[in-house]
Parts: sequence; structure tokens; C-alpha cells
Amino acid sequence: MGLFGFGKGKKKEEKEKIDIKKRVLSFRRYDRYHVENLYIPGIGEVIDISKKGAAIKKSEVAEIKRENIDLELENVELKAHVKRETLKEVGVNFDEELDIEEIIKKHLKRPVIYDFPENREVYELKHEEGETLEKVKAVINLMLELDDPNTSVEKFKNHIEALPVLRERILKKANSVESASKSEIKSVTTAITRIGFEEIKKIVYDYINEQISLTNDNFENFENYEFYNILKSSFFKKMAPLFAFRDLRSEGRSLLTTDTIGMELFLNTAPVGFKNLYRSPLQLYSAITRLYEERVFGVNFIEVNRDYYVNRMGVFKYLFDGYVLAHLNHNPFLELSKDFRITLSSRKLRFAYVAYLTFLALEFVLSKDKRSGTVLLNRLKRFGLDGSKAIGFVQETISEANEILEKLEVSKKIQVPAYPNIALGLEKSFGKELHISALIEKLRFVSENDVKRVAFRFEDSWFASYVLSVILNSFEFDFADMPFCVIPCANIEDEDLKMDMFDGFDIVIFKDIERLKEDLFDDFLKLWNDFEGKIFVTYCAYSLIDFSKPALHNVLKDFIIEMPSYYDNDYIYKGMLKNACSECNAVLNENICDVSSFMGEIYTMDSVWRKCVDKFAKG
Repeated sequence: MGLFGFGKGKKKEEKEKIDIKKRVLSFRRYDRYHVENLYIPGIGEVIDISKKGAAIKKSEVAEIKRENIDLELENVELKAHVKRETLKEVGVNFDEELDIEEIIKKHLKRPVIYDFPENREVYELKHEEGETLEKVKAVINLMLELDDPNTSVEKFKNHIEALPVLRERILKKANSVESASKSEIKSVTTAITRIGFEEIKKIVYDYINEQISLTNDNFENFENYEFYNILKSSFFKKMAPLFAFRDLRSEGRSLLTTDTIGMELFLNTAPVGFKNLYRSPLQLYSAITRLYEERVFGVNFIEVNRDYYVNRMGVFKYLFDGYVLAHLNHNPFLELSKDFRITLSSRKLRFAYVAYLTFLALEFVLSKDKRSGTVLLNRLKRFGLDGSKAIGFVQETISEANEILEKLEVSKKIQVPAYPNIALGLEKSFGKELHISALIEKLRFVSENDVKRVAFRFEDSWFASYVLSVILNSFEFDFADMPFCVIPCANIEDEDLKMDMFDGFDIVIFKDIERLKEDLFDDFLKLWNDFEGKIFVTYCAYSLIDFSKPALHNVLKDFIIEMPSYYDNDYIYKGMLKNACSECNAVLNENICDVSSFMGEIYTMDSVWRKCVDKFAKG
């Protein structure tokens, strides 16, 4: 082929491909900052500024007829030259790089932060103690023992003895088998010997299915609660092998199917109306629900579950962090408390992704949520389940769950949802606008040319993560079937970040990278340089990393994509409000969040939700 020149053409094509991968996303050497009340005498008010330049709103329309000018900035004299000029604005470059961190901090434009009042009523949680706690622990331990190849009769006996109903059921079965025997069987050990270990496992399995399903008085407003845990268990078991998560002792299944413990503790002391919040998986897994829990109790159910399981019961110690990460995959904007420490492992990360897919499945099937269904079916494509195969997988799982329900004598059946024929994307979420279009264009370049590194710079953390969640599932790019994980840098406790823990993931997202521990920077740098998949990082403009962490900024600067700023265009802020208010009203089931009430000032997205949740809690 080389004889006819095809070989040379191929080499040229490969060279162009390599070059395009190296192409930078940002040509800015310095981060720019939106500021206010910062003036340059004789010219006007500074709109935005960086180490090396500024955009200034002119106080007069007269043209500046000089290329080189002398300026004064906060009583500091400096030299600059005019880069661009219009009737209303002038852009200047400083002759020297300036150390103006304190000036920028003083004049930064920041959105309004609304937090819950400190004098709010906080309800005391009544933790299950004594006999009840032992029963819960016994059920969980039995679940763990069921699929453990190394389990023993003695282990089963100890857990069964803590559950009187199960104990009596086993003794009754043993005595019915041994009806011809002269003596009544009263010992669990003897019963196991008489009817066999495998038969005991079947009885235990049926008992556990009863415990994790059917009705629960605490969730009286949860529609079809009798389906919830059975379906959750069924989806998790079927999806775990797809992503090579080995649930050898059913630890993952046990954690997921008992994860409402924290909510039940809330409901034991909740104010009137609190039960209305847990109506379906869509409300149960919402970030707004987490805010409402924090408003009422000072903590959310994830934190309560961790205390209950890990600290009080001593179970799920080596997997619970994966459960937390699953919620971050589902809602990347969730913030964990500062003392909430997490360690990473390949097993936790894989569990997190399977649990996240399970959350989506429950929202799709039980909440009839088309968005969740679309995201789920797209993500199943990665496992070879395209189109009809993916919906067939869902139908098959529902059928298996219905078989379990039939054995439990539940007359109702889980219905298969309609195919979710909707398109997800940035333009659909925020409409056509210059800054949204520019963001889409850059991300298309990232997607189509396999650019592997992106640094998202933001001014509103929750809005940035909300946009990122849209990006990950958008039809506009090629990320919708890529397994990903979200790493909350502020909460990571690890001593190192090993490359192999991210095997199987196409995208690793380091949330708030500027908050990563200093002693993990070298490990992050190795990942940044060598990881085969994509690495997305987010960082806050208000951290001023080009001043405070210059080494980190130097790594990221060529790959920065600015999240749309409220200060560049009112359209962006209104788009955020529209999405935030719509979601809040849907979760709270009340028209309490109104766009017009947030137009006087600029609020962060979480502040919009906090203010509305606070209003809702007050009645």
C-alpha cells in the first residue's frame, strides 16, 4: 500500500490526531474575576480583572487615544497598554504580572448565600437501642451469611436466636418433618441438623424478603412501598455482574435494601407533614430532600445511616463510603460536612456506580420518571444493551421481582413503564443563548476529538455540578454511556490515589480539586498525566488558585472551561432559577419556589433551594 502513497497518508492522519488531542481548551494564561466597586481614576469601573489585565466600563464615551497608559489601582500605580476598546468598555493588559490577590478578594462579586437560621427547631433523633437494634443487626447479618461460602451452622444459629419469629418458623418446620419422632425439637441447632442447611437457607431467605418488603407504617405515603425493596434488590443483583462488582456475601444488597433506616429514625420524631416528603424514589433520592432533612434535624439521612450502621452496629464498614459516592454520582452537587471523611477503593467505586444505576431504575419504574429512564437506558448501552435489549433487561428484572412478590402473596404487580422517549441536553435545559452555545461547542470538541482533560471553573458550586450532571447525560456529547465516578476532594482521607482503583471508569470527576489534601497532589498529577480515561475537575473561582495554588493552576490552565456565569448574562441566572424552582416544587409537591422572588439579588442555586425549604418547613 505504501507504493501508492496510502502509508504516508495514514501517518499524516495519525499525526493530526495526536496534535488535535494536545490542542488547548483555553488560551487564557490567567483566571479572570468578576469584581465590583473597583475603580480606575480617569477611566471607570473595573468589570473583571486578572493578574495581567482588566476590562473597564468607561465613565465617558470618549476614545482613549493612547496605546500605552498609566493607571492607578487601589493607590498602586502601574503601566498598561490598550488591547481593545468600544464606546462603553476598554480592555487593558498590564505590562507586568500583578500580585493583586487581596484587591480581588476585597472586590469579588459573589452570589447571595442563604443558610438555615441558627435558631431553627432541631428534633432529637431517637436511635433504636437494645432489643430492636439487635434484631436489625441479626437480620442484616443473616443477609450477609446467606451467600457466604464460609458460613456455618453456629453463625446462623446465633443470628436466628435473636429473631423469635424466624426461630419459631424454623422449629415448626423441623417438627412438621419429624412428626413421627417421639420428642419435640426445641433447639435451633437440632432443627438445622434435621431439615438440612440448604432448607434453612430457603426459610431464612423467605423471612428476609418479608422483612425488606411489604408495608411499613413509617412510609404510609410512599406509593407502592411493598414493591420498593424487592425491586431494589432485584435490580442491584442483576446489574452488579455487568460492572464486575462481586457481591460475594450480599453486603451490597444488604446495605441497599436496608438503607431507609436513617429515614425511619427521622420519621419517629418528625413534625406533622414530614412523611409526605417520602412519596416515591424520586423524592427519596433528591438533593432537596437532603436539605429538608438538614433543615429539620441538622443532619441528612446519609449521615444518620453512617452513624447507625458503621458506628453503632459495626456493619458495612468497608462499603458504606461507596454508598455515599453513589448519592454523589446521582446528585454531584451534594455537599458533605467537613468532618465526613471518605476512603476510596475499587470495590467502593464499583458498588457506587451499580447503586447509582439502581437509584435510576427505581425512579424510572416506580416514579415513572422519564429522565431517569433515559439516563439508565443510555448507560446500559455500555454493557452491550442497546435499545430494545436495555428495555428488555428492565422488563426481565421487573418480572423476576414480581415472581418474588407472588411468593410473598402480594396481589399487586409492578408495571413496566413506557419507553422514555425524551432528549436530554444543555440546550433543552437552558435554551439557546450565546454562553450556553459556546459551552456546547467546547464540549463537542472534547467529545468528538477524545480530549481527555477538562477543568470546569465555577462561581456557584451547586449550579456547576447541576450543569455537569446534564453534560454527563446529554445527547449532545458522547458521555452518556461512560461509567464515571465523582470524588469529593474535600472529604478524601486516603494516603494515596492509586491508578488501578479507577479501572473500569471512563470518566473520573474530581470535585473541588483545590480542596484536595496537599500530600495527594503528586498522586493526582500522576493520574492527570497517565490515566487513560477522561479526567474532569471542578474548582471554585473564589479559591483564587492562580494565587494560592500556582502549581495546580499551571496543570489546569490549558484545559479550563468556564461554567456560564450569572454576571455575564441575566439569561443564565434566569435559566438556573427556572430549573431550580421547577425541581423544588416537584419534590415538595407545592408551588412554593417562584422565580420572581429571587430576581432582586443573585442567589446561589443551593440558596434558592434552602430558602424555599426553610419556608416550606415553617408551613
